[in-house]
Amino acid sequence: MPHLSTEASHSAPEPDRAARRRHRVLFRANVRYGYNLAVSLFGGTTPLVITALMDTFDKNVMVPAYYTMGAALVGVIAVACMKETAQQPLEGSPPAVSTKEEALELIASQTPEPRF
Repeated sequence: MPHLSTEASHSAPEPDRAARRRHRVLFRANVRYGYNLAVSLFGGTTPLVITALMDTFDKNVMVPAYYTMGAALVGVIAVACMKETAQQPLEGSPPAVSTKEEALELIASQTPEPRF
């Protein structure tokens, strides 16, 4: 009969690469928290705000439509104020090439462990 400590050490599960890959996150913490905060503040309070507005404007059934148009206007203004990034590489993306010669030149000029 094997010693208890030897048996316990052999039966303990060992973490593998697949388990570590399953725990990767899709977005950084500042993106996750900012998104969830915005959804809870604006999406979670929308029924309350619309109900209050309907009571204020004498049960006007068009209040939800006006609220939606206002939210769309805020979105259009936000998009209009954003910086244009077309035809520019995204942060963290690997370089793109169009010919095999460019690819070979890029490979020759890279460091052994490039930081994308």
